[in-house]
Amino acid sequence: GQISSPVTDIYPEPIQPFHFEISLDRVKRLIGKDIPDETIRKIIAALDVKIEQEEGETLHVAVPAYRVDVQREADLVEDIAYLRIQQCRNSTGRTFNTFLRTSPRS
Repeated sequence: GQISSPVTDIYPEPIQPFHFEISLDRVKRLIGKDIPDETIRKIIAALDVKIEQEEGETLHVAVPAYRVDVQREADLVEDIAYLRIQQCRNSTGRTFNTFLRTSPRS
């Protein structure tokens, strides 16, 4: 077969990033650890989330549209906790069992 025409993507409006606030204090309370603020900021940056403004303990963030799984503070806290566990795991050499078993071990 042959290509009949060039591919054209027509979309009425580009999808905008999701905007919301996240509290550094609430991140620490929900995770249950006193994570340094700078570590939280670095993890947020590693997640491709942009900190647009800071007001005390509150960060105003913009999450890229392709991150459809992160639309509110709780979603971002979950990702921060996961990456923090990975950091601890890599620095201590310890492994954490993060999977739930659905069937008995063979």
